[in-house]
Amino acid sequence: MIAGQCLCGPRRSTLGTLPGSVEDPVGDDNGPGTYTYPTGSFDLTGLDVYRDGDLVRFVVATGGEIHNP
Repeated sequence: MIAGQCLCGPRRSTLGTLPGSVEDPVGDDNGPGTYTYPTGSFDLTGLDVYRDGDLVRFVVATGGEIHNP
């Protein structure tokens, strides 16, 4: 399991059943240190996993809107 808080217990949405969710602290987006990128936007702050039959959807939350430069 990824480090973070698991919000266990299936919930139902239009994306399917949410069997689990993981939160990630804001502001820990340091990258590998070999290049510079805009911080904040690429900071992963959460991950939800939805299941609908054989289909699995991964929905990520980021620290900000991601723009294509």
